[in-house]
Amino acid sequence: MVEFSDCFEAMNNKDIEPEKYQRVLRIDYKMQTSDNVYPIYVSHLDSDFSSATIKDFVNRYKDQKLVYLPRQITNAIYNHRSVFEIFIDGTEELIAINTDNIYSISYKKIPSAFIHTKTYKKLLDIAKKFTKCKLYKDLGLNYLKIYPSDLSDRACSNFFIDYDGFKLEFSYHDGIQVESDSFNKLLEKDEKYKDFFEEYESGKISRYLKFFEKYEV
Repeated sequence: MVEFSDCFEAMNNKDIEPEKYQRVLRIDYKMQTSDNVYPIYVSHLDSDFSSATIKDFVNRYKDQKLVYLPRQITNAIYNHRSVFEIFIDGTEELIAINTDNIYSISYKKIPSAFIHTKTYKKLLDIAKKFTKCKLYKDLGLNYLKIYPSDLSDRACSNFFIDYDGFKLEFSYHDGIQVESDSFNKLLEKDEKYKDFFEEYESGKISRYLKFFEKYEV
């Protein structure tokens, strides 16, 4: 799993950086064993890291069948089981492809890091909203970090807004909740905190804060 906590800190009273996109070649590649086509992203073809272009790619590899490319490693954010957006995580790996299996080549712009995605902006808005509620003030929370909670297979739909150990959990499927360990520690600390949470018909306290709409996505 890629660690984002050291890279993407959002501190109170500071705006995130302007959007940063990287122009890449998107090579749609057909798998030899099936008809499935998947994208390969390439941002440069030389050691000097000059931008990759379709013209350069074609001129360079038109007489070669097997080529090695510096593929940009990307991560996918899923919104209700479909890919919502992707971002480059800043690393590359060499990949060998058979030019006979290239389906198409095109240009694409994708965010250069998680902090520049729409999802990050949404999470930062949620984080700012939470700072206005009484629970935030009662707990004396301050700095925060925003990062994916899981990146298995380089894909994720769940994220943490982490206030130095107290975490909000955002899911494109379930909305906003307090992360389970943070929730349990809070109620163990003082039962008065139950008043901040919604209650199921059974009487059980949920992890959904009354301050937020249950499915705010």
